Amino acid sequence: MVRPSGRAAREWRRGGGEPPPPPVAALRDLTRFGVLTAGHLGRLHFPGEDAAVARLEELARAGHVRVQPPIYGGRVVYLATRAGARRSGAGLGPANFISWLVPHQLAVADVAIALLPLYPGARWITERELRRDALRARHRPAPGHTAAGGSHPPDGALALPGVFVAIEVELTSKDGVEYTRILRWYAGALHISRVVWFCPSAALRRRLSVLVRKEGLDDLVWVQPLPPGVEVGPWG
Repeated sequence: MVRPSGRAAREWRRGGGEPPPPPVAALRDLTRFGVLTAGHLGRLHFPGEDAAVARLEELARAGHVRVQPPIYGGRVVYLATRAGARRSGAGLGPANFISWLVPHQLAVADVAIALLPLYPGARWITERELRRDALRARHRPAPGHTAAGGSHPPDGALALPGVFVAIEVELTSKDGVEYTRILRWYAGALHISRVVWFCPSAALRRRLSVLVRKEGLDDLVWVQPLPPGVEVGPWG
């Protein structure tokens, strides 16, 4: 896990106005990301992981947080309940818990923490928020997009005034047809300034790079290893 600077922690909560109290900010991020660990929240909203665990236990007793330990191995994760999501003010309902998605969700959160210090003033938009916004726009044309075939919310995005960087975190390989569909969707997404596709596997990075070149998108899509300090572990 990468520890963010104080600025990164502030930017994580950035959204205009005064930041919410730490328990509400923690519930907001739990709702936005779906699942997080005490390590994430201790670095972002509390003075360390132990303090985060204590506060999360309080929130669990109040019915605002669900604690989900792994059966075999991995980090304990936390989710917002329906009451917690409502209290968070994130504008989202509680996330469904899908155990096989947890490694990917935690990796995306780790990547977000690693990237924010590199983009001063940036705001991280989660996949859940992107999907919500895409659903709201379903019955009207997507602004700044020239390709058909529906939407493709990335795993997250870094937003700055006039700059939108889509982030993909790829832990397992997809079918080539699916990658081609996604790349062509990005080719038509005129509002996206850059796509950064993070893969821990060198073989998958090579495969994606070939597909990117084939589609002529070298100037839009960058395929990269995971940021330094980000580790992907099993969960279950």
